[in-house]
Amino acid sequence: MFGKSETTETPVQVAPREGLARTVIGVGARFVGDLFAEEEVLVAGRLEGKVEASRRVEVAPEGEVEGDIEALAIYVAGRVHGKIRAGERTELAATAVVDGGIESPKIVIAEGALLTGSVGMPGGSKSKPGKD
Repeated sequence: MFGKSETTETPVQVAPREGLARTVIGVGARFVGDLFAEEEVLVAGRLEGKVEASRRVEVAPEGEVEGDIEALAIYVAGRVHGKIRAGERTELAATAVVDGGIESPKIVIAEGALLTGSVGMPGGSKSKPGKD
């Protein structure tokens, strides 16, 4: 009853990277609407709407975004149904499922990730997304 549980899931890290604030949509939570953030964003629940962040957006393995994501860097381990635009880098973990497209100067796709849509890699400028 009180013994160790055998689980292989890695818990989502809620603490932000060194000194940065973080907006969190937690496991089991559902957010409907567009989200605009100056800090990092972690989606471990369900978000229905557009996400725009000036820093990093992470979609955890349990997370799902139904809408477009724009940020400086984007890491997906869950599901995204929409377009992804990153100013610097996009990474899809082996558990990622993306139904949309990706536009990012640097893209890393792990073996096992599923991507449906186009991929664009504009010249390696470090400009913010949407600022052409």
